[in-house]
Amino acid sequence: MFSFLLFAATVVSYFGLSLGYKPFLNRQIAGKEAEVNQLAAAVPEAEQENFIRFYSQLANLEKVLNNHVVSSALFPFLERNTNVQIYYNILDFSASEKRLTLDGVAQNYDILAQQLEAFTQAKEVERFLINESQLSEGKIRFRVSLFLAPQVLR
Repeated sequence: MFSFLLFAATVVSYFGLSLGYKPFLNRQIAGKEAEVNQLAAAVPEAEQENFIRFYSQLANLEKVLNNHVVSSALFPFLERNTNVQIYYNILDFSASEKRLTLDGVAQNYDILAQQLEAFTQAKEVERFLINESQLSEGKIRFRVSLFLAPQVLR
């Protein structure tokens, strides 16, 4: 008896949905399609094409700006993370490699070590490489390459 009642409820539900609810949904879909077609007809096709072209340009511009490298962000970074007893002679920046190469002068190796520790602590620097250092005229001349995190340049 229970199985028969369950079967009957299933059959009634199936026919109710397929004969009653399905046509209702199809009428709703047809009504919405008619509204969309009416709106599309209200806006001239040339205007629609202009809007699509404009939107495409905006989307492309957004991509370009999101990937644009802002090298001016390097100067505040250097100002915050440079020891007062160090100065730089040459700054070379490679945006594709996110590499900043600095040629500088330090008073002594202790000051240079402090500077390197500052680069180690800086969250903007992923890693660094000392290319050279030498004692010349009582001062330490050095070259260091900093590999920067991508968010620093955006």
